[in-house]
Amino acid sequence: MPKKSATPIPEAQFSAKVSPRGVARLKGGHAWVYRSDIAANEAVPPGALVGVTDPRGQFLGTALYSSSSQIAIRMISRERVADLPALVAERIRAAISYRERVVANSNAYRVAFSEADFLPGLIIDRYHDVISAQILTQAMDADPVRSAVVKTLAEELTPAGIVERVDSRIRDLEQLPPRKSGQFHLSLCHSWPTPHVFRAPGGGVKVVSFLSSISPIREAKVVIGALASALDRLTSG
Repeated sequence: MPKKSATPIPEAQFSAKVSPRGVARLKGGHAWVYRSDIAANEAVPPGALVGVTDPRGQFLGTALYSSSSQIAIRMISRERVADLPALVAERIRAAISYRERVVANSNAYRVAFSEADFLPGLIIDRYHDVISAQILTQAMDADPVRSAVVKTLAEELTPAGIVERVDSRIRDLEQLPPRKSGQFHLSLCHSWPTPHVFRAPGGGVKVVSFLSSISPIREAKVVIGALASALDRLTSG
């Protein structure tokens, strides 16, 4: 099946009816509905916003729809959503504000962690003045949402650069067109400051990067590759 390009995300114009088992999962606090629990949908396009209903048509909330994943629905709100890019921007700002209150003695930490920050399919990491973003779902891959992510991060964190960390396996599963790591705003200033010093939570890890002689893209890849697994362990524990 050909991979589909990202399309604009309007207000939810489609609906998906979930089975009684799916309703029970949502009412129990789960954020996902699997494809096997979708009772009916109206030929929903990839990445669309959908109004989720129970078998009787009662509205349960708004979700992001995937046409390819076994996780067909990822809830984004218990309310109706009129503007997904605006909602994503608002939640990024809330995630940044929360980390500013709870993260101490570190400039390398996870800024937003998908459903944990009510941003399904979006992961944002901070490595001092470099921001790394991962987009993992069809809805978050839409151009208006991507633009909202970059604009909000640039305004709120004023980083030296914002790069995209691509998980090719996930993009294949979501039937998204291939992308290369390092896209987005490669640099928001004329030159990236060096050295880069990263202080992981707890102050136990320090990484210093003297990479002034190589390109910003290569620098970002080196730093992100070196710290990603350690940061994942720190934020998932």
